[in-house]
Amino acid sequence: MGRWARPTTRRIRHNVRRRELSTLGLDREALTALVDKTQNAVLIVRLNGPGLTELLFANQAFWSVIGYPEAPPGFRLSELRIDAIDPQVLGGIRDFLAGARDRGEITLRHRDGGRLEFEWQAIAIDVPLGPASRVFLVMRDVTAQRRAERALRDRQRFIERLTDAAPGLMFMFELSEPRILFINDSVSRTLGWSRDELLAMGKRVAFEILAPDELPGFAKYLMRRIRPDAPESVEVLVRFKRRDGEQIWVQAVDTVYERGPDGAPRVVLVSGQDVTAKRRASEFARERDRVQALAMLAGSLAHDFRNMLTTVVGNLELLSESEPLSRSARELVAEVLVSAEDAVQLTRELQAFTRPQTMRRTLTRVGPLLERSLRFAFRGSGLREGLEVPPGLWPAAVDAGQIRQVMHNLLLNAREALGERGGVTVRAQNRHDDHGEGVKPWVFIEVTDTGEGMSAELAARVFEPYITTKPRGSGLGLASCKKIVVDHGGRIELETAPGQGATFRLWLPAQPEAEVRAEPVARERGLPSRGRVLVMDDEEFVLRTVSRTLESLGYIVEVVRHGAECIARYRSVHELGGRFDLVVLDLTIRWGIGGLETLAALRAFDPSVLAIVHSAYGDSDVMSQPQHYGFAGAVEKPAVGPSLEQMITRLINARNAGRATPLP
Repeated sequence: MGRWARPTTRRIRHNVRRRELSTLGLDREALTALVDKTQNAVLIVRLNGPGLTELLFANQAFWSVIGYPEAPPGFRLSELRIDAIDPQVLGGIRDFLAGARDRGEITLRHRDGGRLEFEWQAIAIDVPLGPASRVFLVMRDVTAQRRAERALRDRQRFIERLTDAAPGLMFMFELSEPRILFINDSVSRTLGWSRDELLAMGKRVAFEILAPDELPGFAKYLMRRIRPDAPESVEVLVRFKRRDGEQIWVQAVDTVYERGPDGAPRVVLVSGQDVTAKRRASEFARERDRVQALAMLAGSLAHDFRNMLTTVVGNLELLSESEPLSRSARELVAEVLVSAEDAVQLTRELQAFTRPQTMRRTLTRVGPLLERSLRFAFRGSGLREGLEVPPGLWPAAVDAGQIRQVMHNLLLNAREALGERGGVTVRAQNRHDDHGEGVKPWVFIEVTDTGEGMSAELAARVFEPYITTKPRGSGLGLASCKKIVVDHGGRIELETAPGQGATFRLWLPAQPEAEVRAEPVARERGLPSRGRVLVMDDEEFVLRTVSRTLESLGYIVEVVRHGAECIARYRSVHELGGRFDLVVLDLTIRWGIGGLETLAALRAFDPSVLAIVHSAYGDSDVMSQPQHYGFAGAVEKPAVGPSLEQMITRLINARNAGRATPLP
């Protein structure tokens, strides 16, 4: 059955009303006197076909509203049509004839051509209702009301377009509910929810769009804001939560839009700006200042600590080669030397975190580097750790300190992901892979943990700066890892899923045919004089250790404590016809000129001076490019034994043999 023939209560009511009106009779004067007292238009019409075709009666209010002082002779209702009869009007008449409708709206023409809008209500006079039946109509002029409603809608659309064009975030918020009443497009774009979704959240909106730790502060804000003495506007800084979970900072001002009967704010208009990038820049500036302060502290600590380690390592090396010494004593000395090297690595890690690093590539055995990094990161943790390195793993031309930093960051991340249980495995193998530049040899490294893993959204951004899940994390660790690996010509990837742990994969350029030169395991002692060496350092214990080591190798050693003393002693020997075969210069001197200035002064009167730099500042440009600054080589503290001996012996032997030394 269609909507036109429903046997409803409405139809029964229509039939009763038709019978009641038909019993009244149609005394024209009585009817006119009755209806002329109302302000609404009252008509009696005869239905003929689908439309209103014959006007039987109209009160004065009807003629007035359509622009006539009185009823014109021969007037037909068709003169009031705007165009053809509106289909909605025809539909309303059909509904009325079927008993399914007794009211509606219609648009008619004013005498001057203007449009008039009416609401109508109809009662059938003739029962049963047929094509020629008479109908009693009451019509109310709603032209001004509809015009005002359209104007209001137009203003609302204009305001929406205006606010949508605004770059900032704007929304209207009801405090008593609380809920959002209106938002602009910028809010929708920024938070990732559609306008309809945000409006439909109702009272849940705060839990959906605010960061969880902002909720207690939001509750306090509401309590203060709904007081009658609340100010007209309030500035707030709040952290919102996007649909994808990312948190953003918004600096906003809320202004009272409407107050309740008690004077308390009921609705506020909030306008704000996304200041996430600005805050990140500010945090970066603070982090940069902090890092610079740490760099100064770390540099000072590293210098002093490595100077101390120079004495420890140098004397231990001398002790390990002294006779007689039992096997157990040698093993103890070896263990102390390993711990001392770990202490050196700690200072390198601290410097790597706080200072920009200059890449110093050397041919490096990757297996021992991985072993020491794993032992260092998981010492005292109680977690399972595994290392799988095959024999014959290729060496790689890398900056060992920077790759240690990468491994340290990855392993610390794994340790934090594991919590108090689980384990991590480091695997390495030789691979030939193609990463877009043809097949090349690589040292392939995997770091796998059994932690909680992470979502695909977070994994896709994990190497971006400032992306972190740690409450106090800087979000720079993995970003720096990727930069270091890429700067080495390598590649780093992450494979992870929630609840399935994480695996970081690294490819480092390998050199399969290269051989890493082995360190000498023993040195000759008590040789005849092999040369004369002048050593400058501002630490007494470093001078004693270096002097003792070189003297044990057969060198004649003199020591000085600052640049002026070094220049004076060298000049004195030079003017008497003697010479120093080599000068060992500390790079920085606390209370005097350092190695660079001292070397420049020495070369002013002896251009052939042969000098090496011996410093704890391993990351300085002078240490990474010593020849560029006039030195024949560089040895990083606390190296005293093999490294220092090899370099000094090679340089002096080359000079004595008349070969050119690697001076600039």
